[in-house]
Amino acid sequence: MIKQNNLLELVNFTKSLKLLFVEDSKEVREQTTKFFENFFTDITVCENGQEGFNTFKEKSFDLIITDLNMPVMSGQNMIKNIRNLDKNIPILVLSAHNEKNFIDDAEEQNIAGYIIKPIKMEDYVQMLTKIKTDNEK
Repeated sequence: MIKQNNLLELVNFTKSLKLLFVEDSKEVREQTTKFFENFFTDITVCENGQEGFNTFKEKSFDLIITDLNMPVMSGQNMIKNIRNLDKNIPILVLSAHNEKNFIDDAEEQNIAGYIIKPIKMEDYVQMLTKIKTDNEK
C-alpha cells in the first residue's frame, strides 16, 4: 500500500523532472502519457527508438521511460546509443515482455528499473522512489 505522504513527496520530486517517454503503440502511449501527467509537467513523447535517440541528443532530460520492442530502432539499441553519450541518466524500461533475455540485456545497460505492462501503480511508484533515493545520494 502506498502512503499518501510518500506519494505527495514523490510527486513533488517528479514534477521538476523532464521526462522522455518512448512507446510505439499509440493506445499505450496515450494512456500512459495521461498517467504520467499526474507525476510530470514536462513530458516529451516519441514513437520509436530512433526518434527517442534523436530527441535525446537535442534536448536535456532527467529521466527516460521506454518500451523495448519498437520499430525503426528498438528500445535496447536506443538505450545502448544513449549510454554511449550519458552513462548516468536514469532509464526505466516498460515492456510487455518479461523474458529473461530482454531483462538481462536491459540490465547490462545500467537501467534504473524494469516494469512489466500493464503498469501497476505500486511497481511504478517503487521505481520512481528508487530513482528519487538514488538522486539524493
